[in-house]
Amino acid sequence: MIHVESYLKENCKLSIIDQIVLKYQDRYLRKKVLNSKKNKIFINFKTAVYLSHNSYLITNDDKAIQVIAKKEKIIEININNPVKGCEVAWHIGNRHIAAEVGKKSICILFDPVIWKMLIKLGYQVNKINKIFEPLGGAYDHKH
Repeated sequence: MIHVESYLKENCKLSIIDQIVLKYQDRYLRKKVLNSKKNKIFINFKTAVYLSHNSYLITNDDKAIQVIAKKEKIIEININNPVKGCEVAWHIGNRHIAAEVGKKSICILFDPVIWKMLIKLGYQVNKINKIFEPLGGAYDHKH
């Protein structure tokens, strides 16, 4: 079993020995055993961390395991005017739903109840598959 106690957010110069593909919610880690295609990996961080797409787990023998974000089923909410954008942001925030905000859309993880609500409220929505990297909360310091 490979032991990991640290990570890098980007620019890893170490030898990459493996990759692990994780969904958004599985990229919040503190202590956990993960299975890549090749290895069992024991994560043992001092505090909980968020691993973004293309970050790296650093093994105790100074090698790296690349973290790949898995594509997930997403609701893409098209924003065609600022008022509708503010309204949908309020609905999402009021439900404490993680959101990825773009210039012309807001993306959230697929939820059939939220999907129906958004359609009923008149928003233009699409189901897409993509990597989900939402904004952090007010007290979250992932940048």
